[in-house]
Amino acid sequence: MRHITHQMAASVMNGVQATFDTHMLERRTLRLFPGALARELLRFSNTNDALHQFSAHFAKWIDNEFRGQIRKLIRF
Repeated sequence: MRHITHQMAASVMNGVQATFDTHMLERRTLRLFPGALARELLRFSNTNDALHQFSAHFAKWIDNEFRGQIRKLIRF
């Protein structure tokens, strides 16, 4: 991420329930930091599905950026 910072993402995560998914974080980031999310999304405008590509990149970034601080839940 170039426009969404670690601090922004941390403040977004601090305001959600104990369990969350990255789509929830995307929605909350859009509400709290619309300019930063829009600029990130524009980086994927040359792809076939900019929103899908952004979502995948954002999820991986969150996982790497907060490694050891959040954990994945397996749902059956």
